[in-house]
Amino acid sequence: MLQIKVFGTTPPCANCKRAEREARTAAGEFPGQVEVIKLDAMGPEADAYGIMSTPLMQAESPWGCWAGRSVDLRCG
Repeated sequence: MLQIKVFGTTPPCANCKRAEREARTAAGEFPGQVEVIKLDAMGPEADAYGIMSTPLMQAESPWGCWAGRSVDLRCG
């Protein structure tokens, strides 16, 4: 299953809200195949990704992972 992690601020800014909304819209096109997970950019999991700005969306699948506004390859 593909996971889309959306890192944003708490409370969410307009761009963070939009990123989550877009991720959920995209996931809706693939029922049962995509899971959207909303995470706080200041939380412990975010530290592992070295987030410098928000929002950040990361897609993880068995084939690899992608992150960034323009899909930069990032696997760790």
